[in-house]
Amino acid sequence: MPSVFGHIKDFPIGSFFANRLDLQRSGLHRYTQAGISGSRSEAADAVVISGGYEDDIDQGSVVIYTGEGGNGAAGRSQNADQRPHRGNIALRKSFEEGTPVRVIRGSRSGSAYGPVSGYRYDGLYLVASCWTEQGKSGYVIYRFKLISTGESRYPPRPST
Repeated sequence: MPSVFGHIKDFPIGSFFANRLDLQRSGLHRYTQAGISGSRSEAADAVVISGGYEDDIDQGSVVIYTGEGGNGAAGRSQNADQRPHRGNIALRKSFEEGTPVRVIRGSRSGSAYGPVSGYRYDGLYLVASCWTEQGKSGYVIYRFKLISTGESRYPPRPST
């Protein structure tokens, strides 16, 4: 199935999904597990911020997103270097081509901008830059700076 870039008809910004399967069925994100939706040949069409990586930084309209790979199933910390494979190549291609990426936030993201439960589509972002660096756990990670196109207006949720 080819990627669809930009908004998906019938799912405006703010659309809520109870789980990853519902999100996948909407067409906003292809996968129920991977954070980066897309392919090496077509670029990335969406990312999910769900707390899977300790190095993610979510400031609302600006996100420093960690690429995929190198983390164990048991936790968020890296246990190996990330490699240039599917999702990381797709996001780099989005950067090179200026392709918009849909950002979906999950309730487990650890971000003040995430929903209280489930997943929420938060609009289109552009990949402003990409690089590699040593992450908090000492392994090489891919980093992507995502900047909102200005449509998303989700303030941080109140602290409890």
